[in-house]
Amino acid sequence: MQEFAGRHNLAEQDTIDMMCTVVLGKDGQRLKYEELIRDYGLDSGARG
Repeated sequence: MQEFAGRHNLAEQDTIDMMCTVVLGKDGQRLKYEELIRDYGLDSGARG
């Protein structure tokens, strides 16, 4: 649900502004390599 709300809140921004908002929102948060490459069991090969 948070993902949908986040997308809705960014809908009026252009792509560059959206990317900047997302990157700034991750500041201070850690993304481990293991989480980045984790297989979520999706058939399409998407990672989540």
